[in-house]
Parts: sequence; structure tokens; C-alpha cells
Amino acid sequence: GEHQPEAIEAALPKNARELFTKEFLDAYDAKQPTWLLTAIAENDVEPWACKAPMRLYYGAKDMDVSPAEEPAMVAKMTGRGGNASVVCVGEYDHNGSVFHAIPFIRRWFDEL
Repeated sequence: GEHQPEAIEAALPKNARELFTKEFLDAYDAKQPTWLLTAIAENDVEPWACKAPMRLYYGAKDMDVSPAEEPAMVAKMTGRGGNASVVCVGEYDHNGSVFHAIPFIRRWFDEL
């Protein structure tokens, strides 16, 4: 909360493996269970199908999350019976798409 993203990025090592202990990396490299992979699997929405209406918004020029991710996720959710839809807010990057999605989200919430 008190550091700018640029300062955090500058302080991170260039090689992500330097963030972990040798024990963790040994287990990871041996494809053994690790606390991190277990937590990621528990937080995965891949097999989930929402019952309440849900919309995913994205920008067509997002470099942080591929613009193909949201339509693919909605297709998987609806294929499992979920109530999901997807909206492209335009030719925006990740941060720009968040800003431009707000009016769409507000309008949709007002319609619910």
C-alpha cells in the first residue's frame, strides 16, 4: 500500500526463482505438491459455473491478460450451465479497460 508499482518492480529480482527457498524449488522441480500450487489450485475458478449473473469486461489491447481469456472463460462457464456473459469495452490496455468498464458495469447493475 505504500510503494508505487514501479518501485516494487525495480526491487524484484530479474529471475523469479530467486524469490523462493531451495526447498520449495526442489519440490516444485520434482513436481511434488507445494503450498503455492495447492493454494493456486484451491483458488482456481476454471471448473466453476456461476449461478448468479456475472459479466466479464476486457479491453482488446490488454497486454496483462490476453483478450482471448474472458470469452474463453465465459464459454467454459456457460458450457457448464453458468450464467455468464462477456463484454469488450474497446481498444484499451489493462488499466484503460478497467476505467472504461465502469460505466458499463454501472448500467448493468442498474438494470438488475
